[in-house]
Amino acid sequence: MNKKITFWVIAALTLTTALYATARSLIAFSGLDNSTNLETVVIIPSPRFANRDAIISVLSISKTPSSIYDYNLKDMQKRVMEIPEIRSAVIKRRPSGRLYVTIAEAEPVAIWFDGQNYFPMTKGGEVINRRLERRPAQGLVFSGLRPKDTITVIRAFNRFPDIASRTDRIEFIEGRRWNLYTQAGTKIMLPEGDLSAALSRLDDLKVMNRKARLIDLRDGNRALVTP
Repeated sequence: MNKKITFWVIAALTLTTALYATARSLIAFSGLDNSTNLETVVIIPSPRFANRDAIISVLSISKTPSSIYDYNLKDMQKRVMEIPEIRSAVIKRRPSGRLYVTIAEAEPVAIWFDGQNYFPMTKGGEVINRRLERRPAQGLVFSGLRPKDTITVIRAFNRFPDIASRTDRIEFIEGRRWNLYTQAGTKIMLPEGDLSAALSRLDDLKVMNRKARLIDLRDGNRALVTP
C-alpha cells in the first residue's frame, strides 16, 4: 500500500514539474514573462559600412538590468533604419536574453558631388546621406542627374584607366549623355548613346592632356576644341 502511495506521489510530482516547465517555456516565448533580462545584442551580419557603435547607440539599451520584453522592437527598427548606411533592419528577441538585429546595408560604389560636399553613392544611384569630410582619393565622382545604373558607368571607365585617372568628375546631362571634367580643368562634352563607345573615341583622340577650356565630341564626325 505504501509503495503504491509513494509511486503516485512521485508520478504527481514529476507531472507537476513537467507541466510547470512547459508553462514557463510557453510564457517565455509568448512574451508574457518579464523576468528575462537583456544580456546580449547580436548584429547579423557584422557591419561593413555602417558603424557598429552607432547601431548599438540608437537601440537605446538601458545601462541597468532590464527585461528584454521592455523594449519596443518597432521603435528600435525605425531608429536603426534612420542610419544612412542601413537599407533595412529586422529585430527579434529570444528568451535567452539575446536581441538579434539583422541588417542589410547600402553598399557605396562611387561618390556624389552636390556642388559643395561629397557623399557616398550606391550602385543604384542612391546617395547615402552622410557627408564625407573630404573627397576620397579613389572612386568615380558623379554630379548632375544620378544614373539608375552606376555600376555600368564605372565598368565603362574601368576599361579606359588612363581616362579614369585624369577625370575629376562626370556629369549626367538631361539623362541622355555625359560631360567629363578633367583634372586639368577641361570640359569634354561626350555624345549621346553608348558611353563605352564615347570613351573609346575619346581615348583614340588622345586629347585628355590637351590644354583647352572645352572639347565638344557631340558630333560623331569631328571634335571642336575651344582653347
